[in-house]
Amino acid sequence: MSWVQLEHKHVTVRKDHFCYLCGYKIKTGTRCIYTAGVWEGEGSFIKSRIHDVCMSMTKDWDTFDWEVHEFGCFRENYAGELYREFDEWRDL
Repeated sequence: MSWVQLEHKHVTVRKDHFCYLCGYKIKTGTRCIYTAGVWEGEGSFIKSRIHDVCMSMTKDWDTFDWEVHEFGCFRENYAGELYREFDEWRDL
């Protein structure tokens, strides 16, 4: 199976969403990255939103990393202390 990306852009969310990578809330009015695509073979259409800071931590990821990531592991392995510094994630 392979991923076909249909959209990838910066947006301002009009309602709360959850980050595809870290699982924490993206609050209304926050800028984030919106992606949409299809898993070929499954026909699954997927839309996701990702914090800018989370996306910046994935610049060296390959396809395998994207397929196997988990919220808890992402926060532990990639974000570390960073998440404690952001007010937007403290009041979940």
